[in-house]
Amino acid sequence: MSNKRASIILNYLKQENSVKFRDICDLFPEYNEMTIRRDLILLEKNGYITRSHGKVQICPDSMAEFFYYSNRSVSALEEKRLIAIKASLLLNENLSIYLDASTTNLEFVKIMPDIPLFIITNDPLICFELSKKRNVEVMITGGLLNKSVMSVSGPVSIESLSNLNIDMAFIGAAGFTIENGFSNAHSSECELKRHIISMAKKVVMMIDSSKVGKVRQFTFAQISDIDMIICNKPLEKSISDKLKKHKVVFK
Repeated sequence: MSNKRASIILNYLKQENSVKFRDICDLFPEYNEMTIRRDLILLEKNGYITRSHGKVQICPDSMAEFFYYSNRSVSALEEKRLIAIKASLLLNENLSIYLDASTTNLEFVKIMPDIPLFIITNDPLICFELSKKRNVEVMITGGLLNKSVMSVSGPVSIESLSNLNIDMAFIGAAGFTIENGFSNAHSSECELKRHIISMAKKVVMMIDSSKVGKVRQFTFAQISDIDMIICNKPLEKSISDKLKKHKVVFK
């Protein structure tokens, strides 16, 4: 679909099935209601959605196959989808992107438009989801599979990334505080995250608000190491001030 915003709306509806028009408008605060209405008219004319009494519903034939991932904690899905929409608006054609293993990034690939991209990931489930997008070229890293979180990491993963150029890296974290930075429970994943952060031209941290204030076993980055944070709600003033000090963009 040529309209990137309409494509994002459609992919969001595939996850939600039925959404109020007002709620869709709230997802895109930088656009007015008339712009969003035109996107919905386009989707309706092409047979993707129906509109009735202020509600927008996906047509049954447009429903994406649901892939159940039982090994991960599926919490804060609404928050993760909001983050995914914000991240999708950053995408442009022909970017080289790294997506690390996280449920937020899994929601991201479901929502993102099907445009020409080169995506590298260490997540087999993200790789599977991306296989549904015709215009996306996908590379999965080698390495040892962590079955508890369905991610691939270790020395082989790092070695497989040599000679790659990464425009943007979208990284997840299990915890974030000003004092301890961004943290995770698995040391091998942290090592891979550090390596990616050092390689990427732009680093985007994807965290839902439930992760703020939590500290996990291993720190892999500080605020000064990243370029942008995407969260589902505003952060407290002390964190916002720290972001501004290091010129980190908040969305």
